[in-house]
Amino acid sequence: MVNRQRANTYYYRYVYMDRIRALNALMEIGDVDKNRISITGSSQGDGLTLVTTALGKDVALSLPGCTLNIKTVFLLGGMNLLRAA
Repeated sequence: MVNRQRANTYYYRYVYMDRIRALNALMEIGDVDKNRISITGSSQGDGLTLVTTALGKDVALSLPGCTLNIKTVFLLGGMNLLRAA
């Protein structure tokens, strides 16, 4: 049962809203392709990725539990691999 008296002070409410604010700020940057916004996270970031995807309407790709290993990216084709995604 949700404690309605504590709803306004619930810690994750602020964490979730910070994620949405960050997504909105990203959308304001002129060089960002707004049709290719993707997010990922692991551990606690899994849950935050899912919540951000659910609440943020502009997420094109969501990969919870997928940590990007930069060494693997460069072995598989470098930054061109990321641009093609």
